[in-house]
Amino acid sequence: MPNYDIPEEGLRFSCIDGCSRCCRGDGYVWISENEIAEIATLLKVAPELFKREYTIRRNDRYILKDKRNITECIFLTEKGKCSVYEARPIQCRTYPFWPRIILDKELFNYEYLQCPGLGEGDPVPRERILEMLAEGEKVFGDPDLGR
Repeated sequence: MPNYDIPEEGLRFSCIDGCSRCCRGDGYVWISENEIAEIATLLKVAPELFKREYTIRRNDRYILKDKRNITECIFLTEKGKCSVYEARPIQCRTYPFWPRIILDKELFNYEYLQCPGLGEGDPVPRERILEMLAEGEKVFGDPDLGR
């Protein structure tokens, strides 16, 4: 694991109810076979049907489709809520504590301006952030790639 520069007191973050900015715009939500199975179970569909209806294959992995003609998550409701929240992918559960965001101060500052929940609420403990970063490395691979 890289040397992440996280203050001992952690970083303040609290999702703002109904914000959903992280569910909109450019980018991919990578999803593992296990996550496909979990969401398929929640939706009461077979994993193969889930893959056909909700994912696209990219580089031997799967990503969630966007809504038709809109760059927002296919599972985002009109009220800005996640319809598969209980089984949402690691990538969604760990935002904004993704390796590339934490390693790149400029990108972190950009996210700080984009995400109204960064800097809000109680601090997320340093150890919990490190756990999320480790989970993120499983999704994104080597955090130094593309830097």
